[in-house]
Amino acid sequence: MKILALTALRTEALACFWAVRYLRTVSCYSAQIRTDYLLMIHCLADPESCPQQIRSIIDDILYICSVFSAIQVDKVRRSSVAKAHNLAYVSTISQVK
Repeated sequence: MKILALTALRTEALACFWAVRYLRTVSCYSAQIRTDYLLMIHCLADPESCPQQIRSIIDDILYICSVFSAIQVDKVRRSSVAKAHNLAYVSTISQVK
């Protein structure tokens, strides 16, 4: 799967969307979202205040999560999610070739 995004916030929102969508498809109804992007947390907590460019993605995430029994969103240091960022980068580079 190739994710094309013009901004870091859109990339973060799409990664979150695909993660919760995957969890739902494998019948896992609890999740812990860890992000180093504080604005992403604000958008999930208050979708009305998020930038229009990701509003529909946030709405989709919240819709999927509405059937979850538990969801936790944590702000973490970038070093805590470095592996995920590196995997996303490598994936992007390998698909470009």
